[in-house]
Amino acid sequence: MSVSFSQIIQKTFIKLTAWMVFLKHEKERGTKKISIRKYYLLSKGFCSDHPIPFDFQKNKYTDYISDLENIKLAYINYPYGRLVRDKLVFSYFFNSYFRTPVSYCTINKGKFQPVNIHPYITSLSDLIDLAKQRKIILKPMMGTGGNGIILLEVKNDSGLFINKKPVTQDDLHNIIESLDTYLVTEIIEQGEFAKKFFPDTANTIRLTTFYDSETSVPFIPYSFMRFGRKNSIPADNISQGGIFSMIDVNTGQLTDAIEIVKNQKPNLLQKHPDTDAVIKGVIIPRWDQLKEFFIKLGCIISPFMKIVGWDIILTDDSFVVLEGNNGPNLYNNQGAGYPLAKVPEVKKFLEYHKIRS
Repeated sequence: MSVSFSQIIQKTFIKLTAWMVFLKHEKERGTKKISIRKYYLLSKGFCSDHPIPFDFQKNKYTDYISDLENIKLAYINYPYGRLVRDKLVFSYFFNSYFRTPVSYCTINKGKFQPVNIHPYITSLSDLIDLAKQRKIILKPMMGTGGNGIILLEVKNDSGLFINKKPVTQDDLHNIIESLDTYLVTEIIEQGEFAKKFFPDTANTIRLTTFYDSETSVPFIPYSFMRFGRKNSIPADNISQGGIFSMIDVNTGQLTDAIEIVKNQKPNLLQKHPDTDAVIKGVIIPRWDQLKEFFIKLGCIISPFMKIVGWDIILTDDSFVVLEGNNGPNLYNNQGAGYPLAKVPEVKKFLEYHKIRS
């Protein structure tokens, strides 16, 4: 099949952009110490520092999806990536397949824009009235990693709370004035299984589907469950202080939970450190049905979406998908001892899509 000039330009642009993003990440997160080792890692496509370092003594460099390859993966779904990057678009597009959180309004440069008829939110007073009826979440429409999430509650019909801390109405007004490209949604009540680990945050499952274009069969190379902690409220994200446990994809069983400690080896935990709930060895309920659903969905969306990381809340009888991730971050789970490029299907996926030559 011949390649058009525009396709060549597009591929060249993506490669250059990926390198620019990679070097930006290295500048922000890499070690400042100059060494031969640092530049050798960069030449292999790896940043010089990670919260959980990759074990290059036990595994080969090619056993891992490198940081540069991870960035390139975000462009596989181009130009349809916004279907999962934009939380409002995601909700509109995918709610015919599964339940997504109800969206109420957006906040752009401190101004409210309704996206729902009932309720119809156009002002701060409307937002407070809504919060009197239910807890709500304000989150960046294009954000990742749990950054900038705001849990808004009204208690006793007058007390305002943000992320469990009391605030005044003036405080809330000032916060709203500072927000841009934010989405206001319902907060999903997780089921008893997920709640028992830590009730003050949603404890979400990340399940990632890859589509094998040669066999036309999607596959799930890895999955993990996140658990919030006191210092991560209202998020469960690892970058906000949460912990996570890898899931045995075949059985749905949780491994030791992993706590990232800066500049130290990760702590392995059999129980949640705040609630003492057992994590290791617990089986995710209805795991086979969950896998089957997302494998089928991966096939349905395969003409335009080849890889998606789904963030799932388990309810008592089903599930809700909070959001999708375009080119999901693979750093932590690989550093935790799961080098994904050792999986034959993943390696073939990388080569097929020219992520790896």
